[in-house]
Amino acid sequence: MARLRLPAFSAWVLGALLGDDHAGERAIDALSALHLVEPVRHLGQATQFKLHDVVARFLRGTDTHDDDTSPAERVAALLLERGRPAHRAHPTQLLPEPPDGARPTSQATTSQDAAQRWDRTSAVRFFATENATARVLASSLASHRPDLAWRLLVLVAPAHHGAPAEEDWVACLDLVGGVLGRAAPDDVDAATGRAFLDLCRAWHLQARASSSEQAGRLAESAAARLVDAGHPRAAAAAQVVTASAALALGRRDAAVAALDAATAALDGVHDPVLAGWVANGRGTVHNDYDENEAAAVAFAQARALLEPTAARAGYRQATLELSRSYRRLGVLGEAQKLILEVVGLLEDDGDDYDRGYVLDAQAEVAVALGRGADGVELARSARAWAVRSRDAFVAARARRTLAGALRLEGRPAEAEAELRLAVTELTALGRQLSAAAAWRALAALLDDAGRTEEAAEALRLEREASAAAQAGGAPPGASPVLTPPT
Repeated sequence: MARLRLPAFSAWVLGALLGDDHAGERAIDALSALHLVEPVRHLGQATQFKLHDVVARFLRGTDTHDDDTSPAERVAALLLERGRPAHRAHPTQLLPEPPDGARPTSQATTSQDAAQRWDRTSAVRFFATENATARVLASSLASHRPDLAWRLLVLVAPAHHGAPAEEDWVACLDLVGGVLGRAAPDDVDAATGRAFLDLCRAWHLQARASSSEQAGRLAESAAARLVDAGHPRAAAAAQVVTASAALALGRRDAAVAALDAATAALDGVHDPVLAGWVANGRGTVHNDYDENEAAAVAFAQARALLEPTAARAGYRQATLELSRSYRRLGVLGEAQKLILEVVGLLEDDGDDYDRGYVLDAQAEVAVALGRGADGVELARSARAWAVRSRDAFVAARARRTLAGALRLEGRPAEAEAELRLAVTELTALGRQLSAAAAWRALAALLDDAGRTEEAAEALRLEREASAAAQAGGAPPGASPVLTPPT
């Protein structure tokens, strides 16, 4: 155990080392009675244990087999076995679980509870408990068993999405990806691992870092390699990320082509989770170009596909975007009903990143219903949550929503200031369609104030931003913003 250098470990880890789960539990009891280990408890995690510091230092100081990786290999193999069903029950699903194919390990152990029934709560708890174990094992095995290392990182990718330890996971991607990149050209498993890790990185970049250009290139490249390697589900996931990045950059044709490729990859494959994400993507295409009825149909389809699955994040997004579509169609009662459903889903299993997005949508509904004061409060909360989770796009868009609420409250000067800041931030992010919407809102505000020449200039800049979006680029001088304004 000392050789593994885990910050804490579960009883099953001892079971993996001893070849039997029950023996591991008996060992924990014995070590606890001898005061060699102490329990570690964290909110939302199962109880783990750690060696007392003095014991760990003594054991490591006397260890003459520090280069023996077989214990880490056995634990990693069992973590993969235990984690696969938990992965399928995790609410943040997009990436498929890692493929089989890792080389067998010596003295492999079969977990007694690998076949247990998993639900969203137990899956989230499992990964919250074991994420650090997976990262430590992936790092320690990168040079000797990269086949295990990259599979561990793919396994825990959904659980790290938006988690506090996400940057630690990204650092592991760098380490293991570097090892895979130095593998022989004919090493098929290493090539597959690179494609999966590139997909993981693209997903992270697109969803978290607002770095759509890089994310799109990585995802598109990964998709082609995953098709060639015979992994259609992963290829479809990569195309969904490609489409998301293309839409963020205003490249509608590229987004549609990527979604069509995802659909083709899933031909003959029953996967309602990925099919639901594709439907979400198609709805977003229509939504971004104000095709509200078509968007509503696509998001309703996504909800129908995702509702029976464990993929609560995808279902939550479909519900939220369907609410937006209904708001734009003027069906405000249904929009309000759906946004309240999203709030309930968020309380069940959402994260800080989602919270800003949902609060912004709530603020939009409040503004549409004429509740300016509520809109101001919700939009400011949305921006605060977005800043906290480093989502520069939602932080900027919440300014636009806040401006609408301030306008309702008769505070045009503050609304104008927020809109001008929103335009600056959205343009710097390359979100030209959103910047165009902010220019349009500013034009209306200026026109109300009788500032017709300034309103006309804002409309000209709206057309310029829309044209830049259609061309798939940003105006001269625009640069990516990876962290939100303070």
